[in-house]
Amino acid sequence: VYKSDSEDDSDDESDIDNEVLSDSDEEEVVHKSASGKVYNKDGFEVVPQQKIKKRKALSYEELALGEKLIRSKKAKRDIMDNGWHRFMFDDENLPDWFVKEEEMHMRKELDVDPEVVEKYREMGKEMNVKTIKKVVEAKA
Repeated sequence: VYKSDSEDDSDDESDIDNEVLSDSDEEEVVHKSASGKVYNKDGFEVVPQQKIKKRKALSYEELALGEKLIRSKKAKRDIMDNGWHRFMFDDENLPDWFVKEEEMHMRKELDVDPEVVEKYREMGKEMNVKTIKKVVEAKA
């Protein structure tokens, strides 16, 4: 098949583009060893990033309990000792209605100072009320 000069030039350019693409594809080539580890072309192990799990926010009572744990060794010891109590058991083969009632009524109240809990509530309110500097600038 006879091709004109303009057609030949365009084919040569597409061949060059394919060569460039193939070079970049070789950079991404990975090697998987028998142990399951993945290596890049330079021989370095490629380690996948671990997903970071977000923790749920602590309640005000939990924050007050944490403060109590930190402040005093005696309080920490007492909290740990009080962790073993009559409400702590793991029965099996109980009716569903009974398990639901136990969840509501068989909880031990946390031994924290209500004033400390109120302090954390106020701190939470203050944080939610404060406006961010950039938001104020955007509104202006």
